[in-house]
Amino acid sequence: MKLSFFIFLIISILSGCKGSAEMSNRISVIENGIYMGYFEYQDKNYWCEIEFTNDQYIEWPSGGAMFQKSYGCLTVGTWSAGNGKLIFNMGSYKMPGYPETCVPDMLITGQYNFYDVSKSDSLVFEKGSNASRIKYHLIKLQLD
Repeated sequence: MKLSFFIFLIISILSGCKGSAEMSNRISVIENGIYMGYFEYQDKNYWCEIEFTNDQYIEWPSGGAMFQKSYGCLTVGTWSAGNGKLIFNMGSYKMPGYPETCVPDMLITGQYNFYDVSKSDSLVFEKGSNASRIKYHLIKLQLD
């Protein structure tokens, strides 16, 4: 009885370590594809869509949703991830000269805290605090 418990304990510990390693590796990997969802900003949720291709990102309009990021705030650029951080570097505005004004906090550029989630097709990341806090919740679209 003691031997079987000991073997069970060893297997459980080793399995737990493997799972932890997988989760920490997950922080630095975002699969190529389109992610759709929403972000929280000043007690309101806004629909959003971001396409990741290798180290490039493109923000897309959300298709007529009532609350979405202003077209004037949509950007394209590069991204990187590691050590629990997700960083967006803007290359340009997606729709330069668009007449809508952009709330600067809504620009995606900057460094975010990247949260581990249990599903590999989900992304959660956040930056800022108080009135400038913005938190994204995205799920990868399966386009098969």
